[in-house]
Amino acid sequence: MPVPAAGIDLGREAGPDDVRAFLSGHDNVSRLHAHLAWCATHFTVTDLGSTNGTFVDGRRIDPHRPETVHPGQRVRLAADVDFELVGGPTCS
Repeated sequence: MPVPAAGIDLGREAGPDDVRAFLSGHDNVSRLHAHLAWCATHFTVTDLGSTNGTFVDGRRIDPHRPETVHPGQRVRLAADVDFELVGGPTCS
């Protein structure tokens, strides 16, 4: 899924533009779990106080503190939503 330049909220509850709807089947993902953004040369992922955590390359990140993530690193939400970041943002 392309990440817009402004970033994307990740969670199981659909937002106004339905950017979170694709995680609706994952009960252990919080309604508003994390925010993923592009920051010039890298991504940042911020856990938004989720119950089951956000992980970068297997390490749980601190809530409410943006964590730098480079293309090729793995991000996991809770226990079972795992993805790899590739490239930069999609600008339209």
